[in-house]
Amino acid sequence: TRFKYMPTVIKHVYDIYQICLTGMRKHMFADNPDALPLPHHAFKDVPKKAKFQFIYHMFCCMLPYHNPDSMPEPSWATQWFADEKQGMDMTTYYR
Repeated sequence: TRFKYMPTVIKHVYDIYQICLTGMRKHMFADNPDALPLPHHAFKDVPKKAKFQFIYHMFCCMLPYHNPDSMPEPSWATQWFADEKQGMDMTTYYR
């Protein structure tokens, strides 16, 4: 079932992405809409090994017997949850 609906999910995410780009061009880059970074530049500094690991883990999440408890929690997520628990304002949280 997960693989069956994957094209629909990808299209939905792409459509939302386009809405976000349109809004960013209109509100954040109104003076120079072409200054908006291209999406493929967003990951240029991410090592290839990390990109392949991400794809592998995404594929594993689609498997029928996937157990998320066996996956280690990323350090950034652990910090985010700790900060949230301490009562930080998460609406303006950037780290």
